[in-house]
Amino acid sequence: MSNPPQAKFTSYPPMKIQKTTRLSLKDAQPTLAKFLERTNTKPHLHPDAWLATEGVRWGSKGGPNGGWAIHHLKRIEAGMRGVSLMPESREE
Repeated sequence: MSNPPQAKFTSYPPMKIQKTTRLSLKDAQPTLAKFLERTNTKPHLHPDAWLATEGVRWGSKGGPNGGWAIHHLKRIEAGMRGVSLMPESREE
């Protein structure tokens, strides 16, 4: 006697599709500024953060100030406010 065919189940992680919404600089700047302010106290918002047994930790090179990604986001946000920044050298 043969076994009945088994149903195949595939489990996918939860997913939410969000529509693209264009923002003006006037609307985007406060959102980015608020995010950057939160990165000073929340290591899980940093792209270079790492997991330890104690929880999420700051990246080893940037700490609360952030690594290169947070640095560039801060420059972008300053430009959105109208601040004119000088180009940086590769060493900076």
